[in-house]
Amino acid sequence: MEASKANYLHLPSLKEVRLLRERLGWTQEKLVDRLRLRGVNVSRSMIAKIETGRIDPKYSLVVEIFQVLYEALSRKRLMDVGEVRARDIASKEVEMVDADETLLEVWRKMEKTAFSQFPVKWRGRVVGSITEKTINQLIQSKGWKAREVKVKEVMGEPFPTVPPNATLPIIIHLLQRYQAVLIVKRGEVKGIITNADIGKVFTLASQRRFKTLQMSSANGLEWKTGNSLE
Repeated sequence: MEASKANYLHLPSLKEVRLLRERLGWTQEKLVDRLRLRGVNVSRSMIAKIETGRIDPKYSLVVEIFQVLYEALSRKRLMDVGEVRARDIASKEVEMVDADETLLEVWRKMEKTAFSQFPVKWRGRVVGSITEKTINQLIQSKGWKAREVKVKEVMGEPFPTVPPNATLPIIIHLLQRYQAVLIVKRGEVKGIITNADIGKVFTLASQRRFKTLQMSSANGLEWKTGNSLE
């Protein structure tokens, strides 16, 4: 492969051209169209030969091909974030406290569970919320007496609710104001999301990449870890 002495880049294997193109859901014709928009004159047959290793293309052409694919993949990943649903990252077991409990009882639950907020329930339905911040403020203002204060006397408004198919951008927007979001289906609380759950997106992305690599291996394609896209 021809290389520029001034600006040589270590590029992935040419076999990855097909892998990346298929991850994007592109045909060879679509890749050609995208390259032509950048002023690169290339034919579909040339792309086919590059993907099958039948020709040794110019280095400058390979750079253009990978730039087009990487840029498109980056845009797709941004869109993929919007495809993450509330049900994908929610914690399924929702710990609640009763409106008649004292702040001391709530604080002990926080110590036990490591949660910093709880939905508040009364007679089977959610009526408010209580947070570590609220308890700390009451300790500051009331001192030792705060331990006997009932949750119903100081609870905040209920956490917002969303359906299981709510998208990640909606969840993140709500978490900028509230400490948690409840997942509700047919009037029943099915899960809870806090800022700590947002990081699960990274795990989901890793699982999807792993599935992609498995499919690629099944198709006889080689993936070199030294040339990871990340």
